[in-house]
Amino acid sequence: MNALIFPRADTLTGRALALMLQGQKITHRDFQNHSASYRLSSPIEVLRNRQGWLIADEWLDGPTTDKTGRRAKF
Repeated sequence: MNALIFPRADTLTGRALALMLQGQKITHRDFQNHSASYRLSSPIEVLRNRQGWLIADEWLDGPTTDKTGRRAKF
């Protein structure tokens, strides 16, 4: 197994990792409140695919507000 790479703390990737290392489950909205960036997927991709971190996803399913009664995964 390769050694984990820690991102610089002053990057979006570093901010995302810091939140998770504090034991927080984070959403895009949480990340926006902490970093002024709504783009959480890019830091997660960097952590997973370039820096070797194992990050679990939790997908939820819920109703939408459209008239068809459609459900969406988020």
